[in-house]
Amino acid sequence: HQVEPEQRLRAHRVWMVDPMDGTKDFVAGHDGFSVMIGLCVDQRPVLGVIYQPLGALTYFAAPGIPATLVRNGVQHRLAVSSVADPGAVRLVASKSHRDDKIDAVRAALGTRDELNVGSVGLKLGLIARGDRDLYVNPSSMSSKWDTCAPEALLHAAGGRLTDLYGEPIRYDVAVLKNDRGLLASNGVVHDAVRAKLATIFPSPPA
Repeated sequence: HQVEPEQRLRAHRVWMVDPMDGTKDFVAGHDGFSVMIGLCVDQRPVLGVIYQPLGALTYFAAPGIPATLVRNGVQHRLAVSSVADPGAVRLVASKSHRDDKIDAVRAALGTRDELNVGSVGLKLGLIARGDRDLYVNPSSMSSKWDTCAPEALLHAAGGRLTDLYGEPIRYDVAVLKNDRGLLASNGVVHDAVRAKLATIFPSPPA
């Protein structure tokens, strides 16, 4: 159930739930889908749970609780990588909605290492784990419920999520679409990547 914008913007606490992130992977029988539960307090993500049913992986983070992965009943503390060279980044990109601009992104960065995954939550989970360093999404198709839980997780692991232009994802807005794309990283390489991609994404949409 989606509440009216006025009610959501007045609320101190807002839950954002995506019961099926990565629908095409689910339909195809692949494992790149997840269930995501995020909590915004005063319009900022503070809690995130991402559950991958195939593989039984659970990511979570909350105030006072570090970014954690539970796999086979064992908890693993998460931390992003320390990769600082844009040319050395391990990219994760969309599997079912891969934009042609990703080829231009790879060329601009000088990297060939690309992994394709369906769910936004699982992509940011890989960055939080230190298995990937960068996610670039030129599309305007994602929504706040796609980013709330993963942003809380990534931030707790030391990473960073912005739009393509380096601005924070805003949750204090009436429209829930992320119409300026997404850029997620280990944080260390974020500004250098943004500088290299400035010719591909020179200015935000009007």
